[in-house]
Amino acid sequence: MKIKSILIVGGGTSGWMAAASLSHNGFDVSLVESKSVPTVGVGESTILGFNRFLQSIGLKDQDWMRKCNATYKNSIRFTDFYKKGTSFDYPFDQHLTEEGITEWALMSAKYDLPPESFCEYFSDNYFLAKHNRNTKGDSNFEFNFDQYTAYHIDAKLFGEYIKDNASRIKHYYDDIVGVTKDENGYLTSVVGQDTYTADLYVDCTGFQSLLLEKEMGSEFTSFKPWLSNDRALAAHIPYRNKSEEIVNYTKCTAIDNGWVWNTPLWDSLGVGYVYSSDFVDDDTAEMELKKHVGVDDIDFRKINIRHGMREKAWVKNVVGIGLSYAFVEPLESLSLVSTHDNIFYLLELLERKNCDVNGFSIDGFNYLCKTNLARNRDFVSLHYKLTSRTDTPYWRHQSEKEWPQQDYGTNKGVDYYTDMHRVHSLEHRWIPQAETDGFFYILAGMGEKPYGKILLGQLKGMNYPPASSSKLETLYKDFKKEVDEMNTYVKTLPSSYEFLKKHIYT
Repeated sequence: MKIKSILIVGGGTSGWMAAASLSHNGFDVSLVESKSVPTVGVGESTILGFNRFLQSIGLKDQDWMRKCNATYKNSIRFTDFYKKGTSFDYPFDQHLTEEGITEWALMSAKYDLPPESFCEYFSDNYFLAKHNRNTKGDSNFEFNFDQYTAYHIDAKLFGEYIKDNASRIKHYYDDIVGVTKDENGYLTSVVGQDTYTADLYVDCTGFQSLLLEKEMGSEFTSFKPWLSNDRALAAHIPYRNKSEEIVNYTKCTAIDNGWVWNTPLWDSLGVGYVYSSDFVDDDTAEMELKKHVGVDDIDFRKINIRHGMREKAWVKNVVGIGLSYAFVEPLESLSLVSTHDNIFYLLELLERKNCDVNGFSIDGFNYLCKTNLARNRDFVSLHYKLTSRTDTPYWRHQSEKEWPQQDYGTNKGVDYYTDMHRVHSLEHRWIPQAETDGFFYILAGMGEKPYGKILLGQLKGMNYPPASSSKLETLYKDFKKEVDEMNTYVKTLPSSYEFLKKHIYT
């Protein structure tokens, strides 16, 4: 199949991101969208992969942030997920090594370090988030701002910004009502008031999945065994004290039947409640969110979440990008992650094959998309499965549920201890790998430790050098000293609000 022209069906954030990326890389791109179908985007919290997308289309912060009410994000904070009254961070600069994890694990066992000690040991960014500070080009602080900050954005405005600056993309408004196919089942056109043709069709129609699922029959598989939440309420509320409430982290707070997001945009505070209809009705969920944010007059937007993935992301000459292919849930911002990851996979495949795609290429694309989504699904589910909360039926269910032993092409299925906990030999060490570093921040933040005092004693008896008392005491003293120095220094840096005023919102 030789691909010379690409038609994107559906606008919104995913449609315009795909269009911008494909067009920027020299493809003949058209996009048709409906004026009557609202986009799902309610304000987004991104992670570092989004930076790669911005770089790939040549966008700089000063170009777009002001138009999208964007702010910088250094970390994600999880409050009351582990136990009520606790919180932990997942910061973006990660310098994990096997030796470093072993050192932290041994110190943690001997001195009973709290969960936040993991961030303190491995991440300078954690201290910036802890004190809501930011810095760029500070020679006294070894922090790569461009590499280790992401964004909070108004996703709808971001899609509109790309649309307004997409001069090379042929753009149409139309309501697609049907398709035509050839004798082999390939699409030959999509039909609205006009007829649109291409060699490759990219489905960005959101949860409807008009082309991939409904026309090409890529069957939907729910993530319900792993994930419970199927509803969301979303709103924007005004700041009470903007200079203090604009923070450089996304705040996720667990409440009775789910969790609440707090995403600080420049003009307003994005809030939302992600919950499970198995445990709470919509009216009660509204009351819970109003109580949590302390505001009674809120214009909520209700969203039905369909978490899961289609069996295949690419069928014949149709590719699903964004919600039309898969959705995990808002936790960890993985909707945008799936979108820009699949865009990159598509671009790289087309480039490698010189746009001459065969069945082997499509199988590889589907395998990559499916295994990546399975890993993201397991990562999000871990935030619930590791909880020690049993104070409500919802959280008791999360703490007691079992993961299905289901294979998604990894030939391993889901094995909690070997795949997630990285137990290794007698020493129970976590072995870091680039694609799994985030798991360790969640494991440590939820109170999991590779060593306990019993095993520490066994290691000393085995004459395991890193477990020696003298070495651990020296490590501990140096660690505590560095933490004190970092806390003191970071407080001298500008607040997130001051930093944004200086660099973006001048």
